Amino acid sequence: MYANNAGGYIEYAFSLDANHDFHISTGVVRCTDTEDSQLFIFEKAKVTPRSKFTVLSAPDELIPQWYKTYKNGGKAPTDGEMYVVSYPVMTKYKVGEGFDTHGILVKTRIGGKEIDISNKVAFYTSGTVQLHQGRPFTAAGTKVVELRYEEKNIGKFTIDVADAPAASAYFTIHWLTGTIHVCL
Repeated sequence: MYANNAGGYIEYAFSLDANHDFHISTGVVRCTDTEDSQLFIFEKAKVTPRSKFTVLSAPDELIPQWYKTYKNGGKAPTDGEMYVVSYPVMTKYKVGEGFDTHGILVKTRIGGKEIDISNKVAFYTSGTVQLHQGRPFTAAGTKVVELRYEEKNIGKFTIDVADAPAASAYFTIHWLTGTIHVCL
């Protein structure tokens, strides 16, 4: 949702279709609930480009997804401009777990309209290793994930991959036959 104010242009959005209870305040404006990621303002709004929003209460999974920014010196994004509204929710993995793109929201403007291009975004680590939904991580460490659209870098975020816990070994001894079964 965009709000045009005398002082400029502000974008407000949640990354997911987040129809959950939450409260946001600038001190003069309070918002509650969403519909298709748009905020409902239930008090007379006096929002300026310098308004600072605070999430007063929200489900834990929504707090890091809150996004607000003052765009382009008070102007709406121009046609062809791409911008990341939100990054994937999951940023902590264990070796062997698959990459999860859930929560990514990337938009562009064409003909003055916002177009969701999230499904056309590619993810890369180390510059050349392409990630896709479910690709398992094979090494631990902190990794920078680049977002690319038509080979153009449009954003990046950091993930942490921890070593997987050591596997437990179990064994069974059959006293009558003398057989030992070992399971790793």
